[in-house]
Amino acid sequence: MLFLVSIKSIIPIIALIALGCILQKRGWFQDSFGNDLSKLIQSATPALAVLPILVN
Repeated sequence: MLFLVSIKSIIPIIALIALGCILQKRGWFQDSFGNDLSKLIQSATPALAVLPILVN
């Protein structure tokens, strides 16, 4: 039972990685995509960390 729960948790992650690889090979992402995504994550992460504190 625990094995199935683990597999169900891992499958979406593997699917997203596979989708990203396929889209990269088809040329959907520009060279600057990694830098842009990094900036977005650095901007959004602090807000997402504070949000649970403000909600409670």
